[in-house]
Amino acid sequence: MGTVIGAGIFSLPFAFMRSGWLLSLLGLIGLTLVSLIINLFYARVIVGSPGDHQLPGYAKKYLGTGGKWLGFFCIFFSAWGAMLAYVILGGDFLGLLFGHSPGILLSLLFWSWGSFFVWGGIKTISVIESWLTATLIGVCLLVPILGLPFFSQQNIVLKESSSFAFYGPVLFSLSGLGVIPEVEEILRKKRFLLPRAIGLGMIISAVVYFVFGFGILGISGAATTTDALTGLISFSPFLTKIGALCGALATFTSFLSLGNVLREMFFRDLRWSLKTSQFISVTLCLPAVFLTLTYFLPIISLTGSLAIGSGSLLVLIIFFKRFANQLSEKLLALIVGLLLLGGVITTLF
Repeated sequence: MGTVIGAGIFSLPFAFMRSGWLLSLLGLIGLTLVSLIINLFYARVIVGSPGDHQLPGYAKKYLGTGGKWLGFFCIFFSAWGAMLAYVILGGDFLGLLFGHSPGILLSLLFWSWGSFFVWGGIKTISVIESWLTATLIGVCLLVPILGLPFFSQQNIVLKESSSFAFYGPVLFSLSGLGVIPEVEEILRKKRFLLPRAIGLGMIISAVVYFVFGFGILGISGAATTTDALTGLISFSPFLTKIGALCGALATFTSFLSLGNVLREMFFRDLRWSLKTSQFISVTLCLPAVFLTLTYFLPIISLTGSLAIGSGSLLVLIIFFKRFANQLSEKLLALIVGLLLLGGVITTLF
């Protein structure tokens, strides 16, 4: 949940407004099921394969060198794009929370703290995320609840302007593929808990997204903004502060997890030294310190549709290769793959 629930949650109210409530609700349910199936398939591949790898390592094992580099670029661009978005949004939330104008210094502060904990390793990250994620979920649910006096059903049923606007942001928001090898590592002595952890993580995340996405939309209505919070200022500055706290927690926890994903990919699959892997994993997103909030939604949408969609399709291809004799699961993988591919094509064209 610490990886799944991140900066993408703040793109959902605006995306839901553009797509309309019915398509957005169906899209959230459908993409949650698709993401859950892909994650469970990936967990099967990890448990059934010797050695510790990220997606490029498993792709090389079952698909050869070409598969390795395809897996590398999928994970790299999905994690990198997400971390860019987290640094951009994290600096803005710190400014909103402490009453300062967002700028380079606050984004640099966010990046510095996140980088420090990424250097601390997976055990440090898992302990920190356990506490931060619990707080995050509570705050995400608290904002719409406190905003109930401003809630209007008419705000939910606004006319759609772009039917598939939800696809990229929702797929991005549900992404947790890259961290599953790390979850398996933590649960290695209790692997029977892995499917349960994945299932609960996805379902709880989707419920939080539903409450937050439609809750903020019901409050702000046509005034809903791309970052979700700016539109709340005219209704309640206090809610905006609470939302900023939620945002800071969301972006920070996800920055930690994905920074570790990149570090482990460089270290395990590219065989770089640990120090080099640590350094590169956090410095790659440093340019985001100089980007403004206007870059947030385009980064979210492109990362979700292209990088995360392609990575999910690659997992299904690996699953086909690894479990070639299980026809029922192959059929399910084929259906999920077609749904993903159709969504990517529809979103882009």
